[in-house]
Amino acid sequence: MTRGTGGSRQAPRPTGPGGGLGSATLLQVIAGIDLGGTQVRVAVARSDGRIVASNRNRMAELRTPRRTVEWLGEQVARLSNGDVVRSVGIGAPGPTDPARGLLVNPPNLPGWRNVPLAAMVQEAIGCPTHLENDANLAGLGEFHHGGGRGTRTMVYITWSTGVGAGLILDGRLFSGAHGTAGEVGHMILDPKGPLDSCGQRGCVEVYCGGGALSRQVGVETEVALDRSTNLTHTRSFVGGRPLPTQT
Repeated sequence: MTRGTGGSRQAPRPTGPGGGLGSATLLQVIAGIDLGGTQVRVAVARSDGRIVASNRNRMAELRTPRRTVEWLGEQVARLSNGDVVRSVGIGAPGPTDPARGLLVNPPNLPGWRNVPLAAMVQEAIGCPTHLENDANLAGLGEFHHGGGRGTRTMVYITWSTGVGAGLILDGRLFSGAHGTAGEVGHMILDPKGPLDSCGQRGCVEVYCGGGALSRQVGVETEVALDRSTNLTHTRSFVGGRPLPTQT
């Protein structure tokens, strides 16, 4: 088994009235997967959304879709600790095809072209599995449980190895006709600019994505992102009003 680089975290299991493991401990849980260009994370949560265990690994170690899915299956089985996994949700970098569960051709995952990721994970774990753009899911999470509560329209910008956005319009996720709305990282700033991994020149991502920052400072992407997070301020705008600035 490949070990996660960040180490796993697991909350204590609930106990019965006498302090032992009672029948109530056979619970249904859900699993969430965050697939990125630098890392992959997996978490198991209760039905109320409370995360009880998580782990992560570097994509540089897993490399291929098949090995990544094998690792995810191993981790979900271990982290669920015998509880029934009811469903799995995958947040993946775009472009994605949620209707078919496909990872189409993500620029930050070379070689992952038309990967039927939802079907592969479903086969490995044995429960219904759903795929969506990672920025869209992050935007939905913020809308329901974070700074977006109380608004009907918001834009959530996600910035990591790549740059993306989740659009909530009138209380609903808007992903466009082909599921690619909000791909702000590939908006062209300078048609004569540097070549991006998506094949275009002068994209937002080629200037300020995690990969671009790592090249500028001469360190690995993960380190560059950690440094820049500590040195910069991020401001979110929800329904036209700025949220409190966080360092």
